[in-house]
Amino acid sequence: MAIAALCTGIVSFFINPLAILAIIFGWIGMSQTTKDPDLKGRGMAVAGLVLGIIVGIFWIIAIIWMSTAFWWL
Repeated sequence: MAIAALCTGIVSFFINPLAILAIIFGWIGMSQTTKDPDLKGRGMAVAGLVLGIIVGIFWIIAIIWMSTAFWWL
């Protein structure tokens, strides 16, 4: 899950809906590494989660800005 979170977090810069998957995969990857300390990849899970959150916030701001920038159309 950690690898999936990181990959979807990176690709979500280009494909917006993947940000949601990056957040979900990151959350699951973090919980898996917390439960089983032998598992590696907590850093990748955190990175995927953070990338998903950043991209999601960016796209929300962009959508709000675009909807208010062209309100007269």
